[in-house]
Amino acid sequence: MAGNGKDHHIITILFLSLVILCFAGVGNVYIVGTVGIFLCIFGCTQGEAVVDFWVLIPLLIFDLISLLSSLVTYGTIAEGFARTQTIFTVIYLLMSYLKEEERDTLRCLCVSWVGFMAAVGILQFIHKTMARGAVRAGGILGGANAFGICLVIGWFALLNCSREEKERDFQTRFPECLEPLILAALALTLSMGSFVSMAIGILALFFYKKKKNPWKPAGIFVCQLLARASVGIGLGILMYIASRKTDLPWLSILIFMYLLAAAWYWKKFLCFLKDFPRRAAVASGMGVIVAAVAVISRPSAAATFAERLRMMKNGLGYIWVDPLLGVGANQWRVMNLYDSDIYYNTWHIHNMFINIGVELGLVAMAMLIVVAFRHFMKKGDDELKSGSAAFLFHNLMDVGFFYEAIPVLVLLTVSRPQKEGKRVKAVTVKALFVLCAVVFAYSLAYNLFHL
Repeated sequence: MAGNGKDHHIITILFLSLVILCFAGVGNVYIVGTVGIFLCIFGCTQGEAVVDFWVLIPLLIFDLISLLSSLVTYGTIAEGFARTQTIFTVIYLLMSYLKEEERDTLRCLCVSWVGFMAAVGILQFIHKTMARGAVRAGGILGGANAFGICLVIGWFALLNCSREEKERDFQTRFPECLEPLILAALALTLSMGSFVSMAIGILALFFYKKKKNPWKPAGIFVCQLLARASVGIGLGILMYIASRKTDLPWLSILIFMYLLAAAWYWKKFLCFLKDFPRRAAVASGMGVIVAAVAVISRPSAAATFAERLRMMKNGLGYIWVDPLLGVGANQWRVMNLYDSDIYYNTWHIHNMFINIGVELGLVAMAMLIVVAFRHFMKKGDDELKSGSAAFLFHNLMDVGFFYEAIPVLVLLTVSRPQKEGKRVKAVTVKALFVLCAVVFAYSLAYNLFHL
């Protein structure tokens, strides 16, 4: 890995921040605030940065509107989203100090962490199965849907880390062994939204490959990808069925041992798919069977999706109440409690843009759209942009955006601040870090002494 000592420190600090945030859940001001202060202090020791203004400025505007919305709604900036989501801007600024080699290394570290979370999630599933019966895997994040999209993002980042054109050293070979664990854990979440998001990401990846290659190579690549996904997810589905539909829950342990063997020999399986593309096409057809079994295993998914559509419709009814600053963070839940519609008993509308538009206003929503649009307009690795497409689609029907760890994982694996960026003077960067640190410190102190 090229780079100086500072680069190594940034990689280490960003990676450890991700690990810590995975235990924070949603909006934990104590954990996120502490991590944010530490990152800001470290950021103040850096020099000038090269940052894409089409991302940085919308993020800063989003933070400012979030702060104003909280001030108007609660009378303090220590409530609402800004006290925790400001960390996205801090992470983005710190990413600007990494060269391409450092970002590759950080990405592989993140994939390794996702693989570890997958293993923990599978073991938790087995433990709960033996104790009281099979339940959907939530892993370290605690929520099955959030865990699911986290695994999907990690999987697309893994595809980038293990590309054949990359140098075949340990850091690019190791993630390949984690692929079946990540896919099996994804299956155990039974998160239909994550499955569909993964399909959208694969479709986007095919689109990107087709732009650069003829139909046949692009089709073979997608068939090989679907074959890999079918086998990994199929093993997870088999583990769930063995735990849920039989009186022999210990069978899940045997399947887990088989899964470990598959991980050990996964490289040979990938070579097999490459050497025999027709068999890869046949194996990819297993995906239809695996998808059907997953849907059957969770019959309530269709009703859940319909309920989310009604929830979005309810949210749209409040979007013009205050289009500038919104009704305030976490206020839609209160309004929904007293309106004539069904009470959905959730803090967030299951659509990131609608939720932000309702609670922070249309300008804040527009800033997120600008950031997303800018990301997809940049040229870059197909696998990473496909993972971003999966994440974006998932947030059109779920709440992964509000788990701080998930957007941070996306930033650490796909963001490229220096790409088409402009120089920002050191004094300006330091001032931004100081302002963010003030937000974290005040919010932390307020919640410690007033709540």
